[in-house]
Amino acid sequence: MHQKATIPSDKWMFVYIYPLLGLLVVHIGNENTFKELIQIPSYYYDVALAITCSCMLGIYIKRLFLWMNRKLPWNQRPKKRFAVQFLLGIVLPTTTLIFIETVYLFLLNIKLEDSSIFYLELPLIFIFCLLINLIYTVLYYNQLVKGFQKQEKNYMVKDHKSHFVVQKGKRWLNIPLDEVAYFKIEHKLTFLVTHTGESYLYDMPFKEILPSLPDTDFFQLNRQVIAKRNSILKTIPTRTRRLEIELSPHTDDHVFVPKTKTSNFKTWLTSV
Repeated sequence: MHQKATIPSDKWMFVYIYPLLGLLVVHIGNENTFKELIQIPSYYYDVALAITCSCMLGIYIKRLFLWMNRKLPWNQRPKKRFAVQFLLGIVLPTTTLIFIETVYLFLLNIKLEDSSIFYLELPLIFIFCLLINLIYTVLYYNQLVKGFQKQEKNYMVKDHKSHFVVQKGKRWLNIPLDEVAYFKIEHKLTFLVTHTGESYLYDMPFKEILPSLPDTDFFQLNRQVIAKRNSILKTIPTRTRRLEIELSPHTDDHVFVPKTKTSNFKTWLTSV
């Protein structure tokens, strides 16, 4: 199966996760109390820079994942995907963020040897980059599993009947799909009509019939008729932009496709 190059909604990460990671970088290992920190002017710059860098990191990793999901899907090139994700998703952003913090310390006239950048911020940023990559990986695979489940469900829904049990008098007959010409409603009852012109009472709600049929062969013309492709002999345009349909076997009632469905009907009729 082809892996989708998308990621589920991650807005919650920008609202909760990235601001939290930024705050953790500032507070972990800081010996000052919170009351003392809020009295230090540079504290607010530290928090603003940390949260901004954290959100920018999130945007970068998300874009990186979208690119890798298109170019290096796990199921096709797992070794290269792992290597690229490690280098571009963890090593590169960690190095970039440490460089940004180095420049920030330089602007504040703080020497590197007087800071905790290498023994505290560096491992923290590395761990946080790893954590974000893991979160996006989980989101991606969760979506992939849902995609499999949706496809399986759609496949099951589209599985059509191969025969139909109908009633004629007191008898019950088994009509193969190949013999069906169309279904119609008369006097609030549903009937199955075969290519030979036989009409049988079919005890099934009309709205449930179409999903049980192959959509390449059957089309619901209106609220009263579902017709097979090879039972449609002729289409006749009308002044009201409806299409009048001539069916085989012939039916005494006029059958029209409403103007709202004519475009879809023509596409379906000419699709094979």
